[in-house]
Amino acid sequence: MNIIEMHSKYDGNIYLIVDSIRVKEKIAVLNKSDYINLFDKTNEAGTPDDYSPILIKINNLNFKQEKISNLWDLTNVSSVIVSSLDEDEILVKLRNLMYVENENNSKFLYRWYDSRMVLNIDKLFSKNTLVDIFEGVDFWFVKKLDKNLEKYESYNLIEG
Repeated sequence: MNIIEMHSKYDGNIYLIVDSIRVKEKIAVLNKSDYINLFDKTNEAGTPDDYSPILIKINNLNFKQEKISNLWDLTNVSSVIVSSLDEDEILVKLRNLMYVENENNSKFLYRWYDSRMVLNIDKLFSKNTLVDIFEGVDFWFVKKLDKNLEKYESYNLIEG
């Protein structure tokens, strides 16, 4: 399913999250006003946009739909969240995922915005924490290799 089909199928806000360092040339077509740098307001603030995860609210984009859709169609560089949360609420939720504490209480950067990493979210967090993470999120789609390891398909983390 592509972004345009998701937009027509699901109620709620649709957010595309892109690990921009992996597709710098594709991000270059966007204006700064088209997206939000997810590192802003974190310890990583100041990191250039083309080296940061970015959030694109699809509901606001009536233009460039093909270019935006192409970002999702790229194999595994992005994920899509469908949520009742407004932009400010989803930003707080996603930015709170940036840092994780290990058993020694040391914090480290968790690259959840990399779709290869977020597929393992259930191994990193407890079930109770996952409930909090997914609160207000109806769907969180990522691309995942099928069981034959032949092609990528959409996978909903919440249904996991």
